[in-house]
Amino acid sequence: LYQQKQQDLMNSYEQAKKNILNQQLQAYYQQILANALQQQQQNMAATQPEQMDESDGPAMPIHLTSSMSSLLGSPGSQSVPQTPTNTKESKENPLAAHSKSQKKADSDLGSALPKLEDGLHNLGQAFVPHMIVPSPSLPNLNMAGLGGLDLTSLLAQAAQLNSFLSLPSLLKTQLAMSGQMGIGGQQEEIDRTRLDPRAAALASLSNAQLPIGGYPSLLKQQLRELVLRRKSLVREEPEEVIPMEEQSTSAVEKASSMEVLTEGDSQPTTGLAYDGNMSRHECVCGQSGSHVEHGGRVTSIWERLQAVGLVQRCERVPTKKASLEALRSVHSSIYVQFFAVSPTACLKMEPSELPLRNFVQLPCGGIGVDSDTYFNDASTQSAARTAAGSLIELSAQVAEGKIRNGFACIRPPGHHAEKDLAMGFCFFNNVAVAVRQLQQKYPEKAKRIAIIDWDVHHGNGTQLCFENDPTVLYLSLHRHDNGNFFPGTGAVTEVGSGAGKGFTVNIPFSGDVMRDADYLAAWRVIVAPVLEHYDPTFIMVSAGFDACTGHANALGGYEVSAPMFGFMTRQLLQYAEGRVVLALEGGYELSAISDAVEHCVKVLCGADEDAGRLSADALEGIPCMAAQETIQKVIAIHKKHWPTLTAIQGINTSELQWQTLSRELQRMSMNQN
Repeated sequence: LYQQKQQDLMNSYEQAKKNILNQQLQAYYQQILANALQQQQQNMAATQPEQMDESDGPAMPIHLTSSMSSLLGSPGSQSVPQTPTNTKESKENPLAAHSKSQKKADSDLGSALPKLEDGLHNLGQAFVPHMIVPSPSLPNLNMAGLGGLDLTSLLAQAAQLNSFLSLPSLLKTQLAMSGQMGIGGQQEEIDRTRLDPRAAALASLSNAQLPIGGYPSLLKQQLRELVLRRKSLVREEPEEVIPMEEQSTSAVEKASSMEVLTEGDSQPTTGLAYDGNMSRHECVCGQSGSHVEHGGRVTSIWERLQAVGLVQRCERVPTKKASLEALRSVHSSIYVQFFAVSPTACLKMEPSELPLRNFVQLPCGGIGVDSDTYFNDASTQSAARTAAGSLIELSAQVAEGKIRNGFACIRPPGHHAEKDLAMGFCFFNNVAVAVRQLQQKYPEKAKRIAIIDWDVHHGNGTQLCFENDPTVLYLSLHRHDNGNFFPGTGAVTEVGSGAGKGFTVNIPFSGDVMRDADYLAAWRVIVAPVLEHYDPTFIMVSAGFDACTGHANALGGYEVSAPMFGFMTRQLLQYAEGRVVLALEGGYELSAISDAVEHCVKVLCGADEDAGRLSADALEGIPCMAAQETIQKVIAIHKKHWPTLTAIQGINTSELQWQTLSRELQRMSMNQN
């Protein structure tokens, strides 16, 4: 009887605590909604009105109120254990219900209730201090030695921000009266990434704490953003593919849309995919410039392509949002529901089933899935689905022969996204989803697909997706630094598994800064022979440009020239009857990535014979010893899988010497015949 009454009393306390908390939040919500509406006019001049999709509801406050109720729950409809005291008085006055319970309790329990009531008075102020979860994405950005950043100063500055707890009711976070997340809880969060090198790289950050208090300021920030953007918080879009309206992002684009094709360009053979909707994926802090990955990346590239006349020369491919079914070909159903529809669509699921345990506070004041990958429920889903859908459509048109090849100017990037894990600025694995759609709908053209990933970071998500698939060759050139560069995967010994063993080829550079000569050596000794033997029927490129000269050490640190990317594109056109599609991945220095994309697109459409032409330094340079060692390791591991890996004499020579030697050998062979 004693235990039963004690349990009844605790249940009553928990119910009262939740009801009071909801009353406080509902009152606060009404206040901040009014404030947000007042600020709408002040911010209208600085905020560009958004063009709504057909699936978006009208931007009325009632939608926000309704969605907020579903997010926070209403006092009368909480899915929590019901208290034994179920009278009208207990619903209207939880504290009075506690008093009744106290009178009925044994004398041994008499001293417990006052302590519980004291806790209720401080409920609004006693939220759990959180730790900012160390990011599995680009951990080198958080290390002062590599990124040139002072982590202590960064955390101290972040501590001055208005603190909040990220969407606790959304993920059913258990609120306590006091306490702190322990190291064990943080390690559990890191362990779920399933990549051991990442966990090791983050071990030094496990004690970095950032105090986070009550969460009303998050709601205020989120609501103001939603009101200004005229978006409903909950919007479940239909599952079918939804065509996107072409949206201009600048006066240059509006003007160029009226230009006509020049003579001789009436039959464009290269497709371009771009939609202004993708640039709207931004942090709720509103300070895009403070983030490495932002909408300016795609708008800068697109404006460059317009300025040099390539948009007019090529064919604009209509953009579409990827269907939920297409996304499920790579990602789990719950993951797709969470990131393609809305986290609020997963409210009834158990926390252990969700792809994200909790959001984290970013130093800028926004929220993210980790400490550098921000998330915005008003724009992230639409942009991510458009990125994947645009690449699907572009690839389909190449497979159907409507266009010869193409470039997808898309974001957010995708090659780090795994089946149930968003990371490294990536939510959906765009390339993997497009490849799966090719396999399902165009089996003849997808008999042997080659994915070339030249982003400076290894595409861990893409590799995992196809590691058992012998019909997909994944070949990556990336910075590895013996597992100490993000994401820490992509070692030379990772060759695939099962039937796919040997169809994963990693070229993981370590040590010195890599340049054109090093990439040329890897290309002629490994990439070209493997592609020659594999004989792909379709080529997809994870075209990240963060290996370009100009990127800080933390973001890439290599010195590969823009023409080098054009050179690699030209080499790829020799295979698969020219069916080559480039999809933008990383790359953060706007001028550098615009230069590189210009070279690639010029090569694709044959606009300039000088595109992709390498400098004398690149052609005459000898690969560094670190590059030579990497190439030798790749040959040692893969020569049993790829018999064509025999050109070891090309490792320690220049591209010019190799070309001269190749021509001489070809001449001698012709003379013998």
